[in-house]
Amino acid sequence: MSPYHKASNFNIPDEFYSISPEELKKEAQRKQEAVEQLGMLRTKAMREREEKRELLKYRFTLIRVRLPDSSLLQGTFKANEKVSALREFIRESLVNDWMPFHLVTQTGSKLDIDDKMLVECGLAPAAVVNFLWDKTVQNEVAAQQGTSQTGAILKPEILAQIRDM
Repeated sequence: MSPYHKASNFNIPDEFYSISPEELKKEAQRKQEAVEQLGMLRTKAMREREEKRELLKYRFTLIRVRLPDSSLLQGTFKANEKVSALREFIRESLVNDWMPFHLVTQTGSKLDIDDKMLVECGLAPAAVVNFLWDKTVQNEVAAQQGTSQTGAILKPEILAQIRDM
């Protein structure tokens, strides 16, 4: 059985889905406050302050990078770290660390601004990001090597640490 099938094969107890009366009251109160805020006219400064408060909500983020061979590279970052820190983390794990690559979120937007914070990109508290090689460079390398594949993606020492789920 492949790691993909093992990861999707798990059991959650029924009590996980049960909600206590206190939790239900808190959720109703939170929704009521959200409705009141939407109905209230706010200045730009008020909206920016609320957005900043939302950004400070998370201190850390867990990011999984889905590679072209369907393996996952996982790292934990501070939520206020820049996208460049994520790129550097990935680059340190690659065999061909000189080749350019792109990062794409699950919604399809590219992470191309390196000095933007991870939380600003919507990557907190956790996210999965797709890794794509730059097509033009990949095609040039494949033409020079005479193959259509670039070979192994991750360094052997990283591959040795990969565990089956």
